Amino acid sequence: MFDNIDITGSFDGGNPQDPDAIIQTGANAFTVIPFSEDNDSNYKFRLDLKVINHSSDRIKLHLNIDWQEPRFNHLRNYVYTKHTEDADWSYHRMHVNQTQAMGSIECRAGETYVCLHPKYNYGDYRRFVVGIPESDRIEKEKIGLTSEGRELWGVKINSDGNGKRPIMMVARVHPYETSGSYCIEGIVDHFSKNLSPFPFHISPIYNLSPIYLIPMANPDGVYNGLCKLTRPGGTDLSKTCDFTDSCARLLKSAIDKIQPWIYCEFHNWMWPDRDGIYYLNRLQARRFIRHMPPQDEFKKTWKVFLKKKWFAHPPHGFKRYCREEYNSLCLCVEYPWYLRGIEDMKKLGTHTLDSLSRFH
Repeated sequence: MFDNIDITGSFDGGNPQDPDAIIQTGANAFTVIPFSEDNDSNYKFRLDLKVINHSSDRIKLHLNIDWQEPRFNHLRNYVYTKHTEDADWSYHRMHVNQTQAMGSIECRAGETYVCLHPKYNYGDYRRFVVGIPESDRIEKEKIGLTSEGRELWGVKINSDGNGKRPIMMVARVHPYETSGSYCIEGIVDHFSKNLSPFPFHISPIYNLSPIYLIPMANPDGVYNGLCKLTRPGGTDLSKTCDFTDSCARLLKSAIDKIQPWIYCEFHNWMWPDRDGIYYLNRLQARRFIRHMPPQDEFKKTWKVFLKKKWFAHPPHGFKRYCREEYNSLCLCVEYPWYLRGIEDMKKLGTHTLDSLSRFH
């Protein structure tokens, strides 16, 4: 500790968790070296720090985030911060050079989180699941335990579907991508707090399908502060189906039970000015976008990944598994955080469900 400021990543979801990766360089000044389990530059976007101001005064913290990765460092030009007494996260610009991001953050007395994306760790997930009110409309089920003893939960939103095939929506296959957890929370909040049988802005066609939600498919990777895999040397749940991995086995068991009509994964890439869609063809993507609200206030347009300008790219990982085993319509949506807050992400979750419900 120096000048009443202490910084740590040694907590649930922290990154870096190694104390030697946080180096004091001066009065209230630190260099931080984030951790990546495989140094894949496409996924090296995890930073989760806790700053403790032991004084009663505001202190300006000077941070140098040494990503040691030039390829995408221009996209790491911000951080989000949140004091424990704040309701939402604040966006802060950072100055970037080839491999580093630098900036100063004013920290109030007490604890402030400094993260590349708004934090959502295993503890947040457990509190969310425990707090879901069960009813005739909403059910929750513990699917099983990972090899490290963490819980994987599913949430079902019942409908008047009379046996119609369900929509399945999955978050956090990649640990750093926190937006999906908030999208799932938004869906659950909407159904649990609305007094009518179904939210008024969800398509009436929705009533034909129950909804199954997996709020955190990779709890071990999230807890251990990883970026992409279930563990160092583990599997990428978005791209492979390695059933020797406990998280993959649990997700497979849920899919086999549900046999989804639509399988949707929430992701958040780092491109600041675009939302993305994978694995839909041009007509399907147009249909999806038509029922989504414009994102102009967040400076976003849509990027649709197509093969030969018309056909969908073939899916991989559990998207491919669902298509081959259950003839599911599969997709990934990419919702970057840039300029968005928690409530914005929660609304995106409900709008995504609304749009997908119209695919009958």
